[in-house]
Amino acid sequence: MKGTLGHHWKWSEEFKTRVKGRCFSEQHRNKLSEAKRRNPVQFWVGKKRDKETKEKMEKTMFKKGHVPWNKGIKGLTPWNKGVSTSEVTKKKISKSVTEAMLQSEVLQKISGENSPHWRGGSSFEPYPIIFNGRLKEDIRRRDNYTCQLCGVRQDQLTGRFLKLNIHHIDYNKNNCDSNNLVSVCHRCNVRINHKRDFWQSKFGGKMYV
Repeated sequence: MKGTLGHHWKWSEEFKTRVKGRCFSEQHRNKLSEAKRRNPVQFWVGKKRDKETKEKMEKTMFKKGHVPWNKGIKGLTPWNKGVSTSEVTKKKISKSVTEAMLQSEVLQKISGENSPHWRGGSSFEPYPIIFNGRLKEDIRRRDNYTCQLCGVRQDQLTGRFLKLNIHHIDYNKNNCDSNNLVSVCHRCNVRINHKRDFWQSKFGGKMYV
């Protein structure tokens, strides 16, 4: 919880036990809402508490000689540090994200012309006849069956994509010259579809003979 003076505070177990089960009255909640509406910035910034309030705070919160809970502690360790996510949890997260992405309103916001990566529908254009299995295999052999970006070998691939993809350096499907083709794994192929100018420059300086 962030304090009014910009410091980070941690509720002690004693305090959590003391307030557990308690809730503000409707009237008090309305007062808090109204105060925040009037002053969305932290309420106590630039203000001073009167003597009576300070005395009450000293009696109820801070006693003389009280040692702060975080004295001498540098940094807080996250509660989940070193804790690995179980496979069950991973599947639940994956399922919930997939279901959210399949909602029509979500797809409409990120698909087609609404996508920030929209290239005028070029991905729907067919590849020429010359871009066939034989040509792809020749490029893989030339590249020693190795991804030219991350270095993974084709025989190390797992999952659905067990062959290296053949990428067009200038992103022109009709340019199937061997100097314009390079072998990449599926993961890298997805990666280089963004920041095209950068990747075109990176691969463009690599000539094949």
